[in-house]
Amino acid sequence: MTKQLNLHLSFLLNMRVLLDISTEDVKQNRPFVFNSTFCIELTKRFPEVEWLFLAHPDQIQSGVLNGLTLTESRLSFKQSFLKTYFYKKAFTKKISSLQPQVIISPLVTTRHSINCYLLHTHQQIHKLQPGALQRYNLILAGSLELKQMLLEKLPHIQQQIKVVPAIPREEFKPQTDESSVQLREELCNGYQFFLLNNVVVSIPKMVQLLKAFSFFKKRLKSGMRLVINIKKNEELATLLATYKYKDDVILIEETNAAHLAILTAAAYAVIHYAAYDSYVLPQEAQCCNVPVVMLQPPSHGQQTDLYIYAPELDADAIAQQLMLLYKDEVYRNNMIQNGAGHLPAYSAEAATSALFSFIKQ
Repeated sequence: MTKQLNLHLSFLLNMRVLLDISTEDVKQNRPFVFNSTFCIELTKRFPEVEWLFLAHPDQIQSGVLNGLTLTESRLSFKQSFLKTYFYKKAFTKKISSLQPQVIISPLVTTRHSINCYLLHTHQQIHKLQPGALQRYNLILAGSLELKQMLLEKLPHIQQQIKVVPAIPREEFKPQTDESSVQLREELCNGYQFFLLNNVVVSIPKMVQLLKAFSFFKKRLKSGMRLVINIKKNEELATLLATYKYKDDVILIEETNAAHLAILTAAAYAVIHYAAYDSYVLPQEAQCCNVPVVMLQPPSHGQQTDLYIYAPELDADAIAQQLMLLYKDEVYRNNMIQNGAGHLPAYSAEAATSALFSFIKQ
């Protein structure tokens, strides 16, 4: 028994783990499971492991990962098949030369490593091809919902999949009333607003949201605004040109995390597309004491005590939920309290401990 324990400790002390954080979109400020807070916490709490990080050039240039051991990666889900294939072939040789015992990545595997698949968005599940996960020893999901969705598609991998919760960025926390009032004055002439943050969504779904906002405005005669934080989008601009309430829709392009935190904390509610965005964004809203309206496809599960749900293609249902949230202050406060109550499960300590325990196994 003692000999086995010593061998296990020796393995941990000599273990080299390569963690892929390169799919985080820094330019659009769309964090996924392993953000800089997570990585720094990991190296502090478990120094017995040699941690290597695959990072996109934008991440390296931003400076948020200073002090970590970084290797540059330009792999992307968005690249064409041929471009990904040839780049990946050359890149795998580079990774193999680092000789990691464990690789945690949604894109990179080698023959001589324990390969862990990193699942951090709903889109990955929809795009998975049959047999795509066969070469992975372990699957790490960024939330319980992602795990449940994957098991619905691939029930036979029950033993392989574990949850490592995505953690909110440290900038996201409640702000003073004064800062929120000031932001609303500057952005919305003092009116409250719904915030759609970092959206990557099709125009048909955006049409339904705008219809829902029209119903909300018409039925309640409210001065509420809709703030959409999005990269410049010509299709959306064209759509808004003929929209009845276009003066109440405000388009911004904000990627600075500190500014986004202030913007989020000032919102009446955050609207989130479950199938498109990083799963950490709802937790970041809840860190700011802001409720989340979750727009989702019919197949998604629900945690009704944490989020306000509506089908993403049902404008009337979306409007009903927005109106309920607006008219019932007690309900809104309950959703804020429920959201805050589950945040300890998404702490850096909980997430890093979960990852390390799975690696040790």
